[in-house]
Amino acid sequence: MLVRLRERLRSDEGSTLIVVLVVMLVLTTGALALAAIVTNTTITLVSSRSTVQSRAAADAGLATAVSTARKTGNFCGMNVGDTIPAGSLNTTYTVTSTCDTTAKTVTFVATGRAGSGITKTQVVYNYTSGSTGHGADMVFYGDTTFTKEVVTSSNNGLLSIVIPTGSFTCQVHVPANIIASGDIKTNGSCTIDGDVRAGGLVTMTNTTDVIKGNATGSSTSTYSVQGQVLGNLAVGGPLNVGWNGFTYPGNVTAGGAINLASASIRGVATLPKASQISYDGYLTIKSPTATSSRVIGGINWLSSVSPPAAPTFDPWFDYAYQLSDWRPFNGTTFNEIKLVNSGNGSWTCNRFMQNNPNTGNAAGWTELGTLTTPTVVDTRACGAFSANNGSNPNVALRTDIAFVANSYDLTNVKFTSKNATPSRVWFITNDGAPTGAGLHVPNCTNGAGNITINGTDMSGVVAMVYTPCTIAVQGHSLWTGAFYGGAFSYGGGMTFTSGAIALPGMPGSATMPGAGASTTSALGTVVSQRDIP
Repeated sequence: MLVRLRERLRSDEGSTLIVVLVVMLVLTTGALALAAIVTNTTITLVSSRSTVQSRAAADAGLATAVSTARKTGNFCGMNVGDTIPAGSLNTTYTVTSTCDTTAKTVTFVATGRAGSGITKTQVVYNYTSGSTGHGADMVFYGDTTFTKEVVTSSNNGLLSIVIPTGSFTCQVHVPANIIASGDIKTNGSCTIDGDVRAGGLVTMTNTTDVIKGNATGSSTSTYSVQGQVLGNLAVGGPLNVGWNGFTYPGNVTAGGAINLASASIRGVATLPKASQISYDGYLTIKSPTATSSRVIGGINWLSSVSPPAAPTFDPWFDYAYQLSDWRPFNGTTFNEIKLVNSGNGSWTCNRFMQNNPNTGNAAGWTELGTLTTPTVVDTRACGAFSANNGSNPNVALRTDIAFVANSYDLTNVKFTSKNATPSRVWFITNDGAPTGAGLHVPNCTNGAGNITINGTDMSGVVAMVYTPCTIAVQGHSLWTGAFYGGAFSYGGGMTFTSGAIALPGMPGSATMPGAGASTTSALGTVVSQRDIP
């Protein structure tokens, strides 16, 4: 009996081993399946996280761009980007915009990147032309230079300086946004508080020069930026950055190679795939898949980079005085006084231009203070209208005055206001050929002349100069108001403060003085929105 039990146990040992092996096989298969499930789930979760965060980045970029567009009205040709803290994933966005001026629509394309995830969203808005802000403060149709002798300030935020035909050179602190059809150049001791937009090149010659806003250049030539740009920098050609060790905080976009020298970029660098980034004198990055610690926000390699859209301008505003323009103007009806070029009595040329006892020592100027109704004073019979006679007139106004003259010499004349609201004063020189072939360009012809500002004090009024010729500053002067001229020259100091004032019929726009628009457009409603490949 005992022998049979032992034999049976021996035979059961084989069966038990088979069962154990089967159980182990089942458990191993289950473990492998579970591991595969965990791996696939992890990959799916990572992919989902990348997709979710890339979409969130695209949405964040779109929201930022639209918010900026609504605030500034400058949304054509945008190219912005940023890096978003998002754990271990390198999360960035870029947003570009393109305007269709015929359909009055602007298309935003927002690209969000997070790890391997990329999301592109396209949103189309309509827009309308706007009329907000105070418009341009200084408009010059020729090359313009500001040195330390030209001191500027604004009562309405930043000044707006517009150069529709010419370039701008800065050698002083300028609290302004500057737009020029040509080049914009900082040439030492220059700080520009706002944005600059150049139809040509943006050039910065000194490492201490600063542009606090964005800098945009439409030329496809090579740029040399030795100074500091605190906003975004976008140029249409290759970009050479100086050996200043500066970290550019915004995004940098170039239409060609970027040579950083000793500088870095905190934002996103955007350039064509066929180009390269180099620094410290060596070629460093050429592959579109490469990255660099010197470009903190990452590199956006595009098949091509279009140059920023060149700024556009209103044409020259042709003006030839006629009384009907002022009857009424801004709800006020102006009277007219025409000076005569004979005698020494009231409202004669001698009464203003001769400093002798017979004329009351140029008493015509001070007698302007007796006027209580807005008045146009037509001085063209006097030839060149001048206060440069040693009388140093002090004119205390009770009302608005518009002068019409062939040219002006405002040496040592001072205007103040007796009323609580500053009086407005216009110094007008008719365009020499306001019709025909000369239409919409400054014509310093047919007797039109310069205006000389020399020791002139217009700080107590709001005054405007309109001349197709040159606004010439020759001595330290104070001016509040607006300049609109064929050219600007300096030979002495001037402190200029903005003040809203315009001529009758001037369009309200960003590149015209007065109560026009500091931005040309206003963003409207959404037309369409979709994801794109």
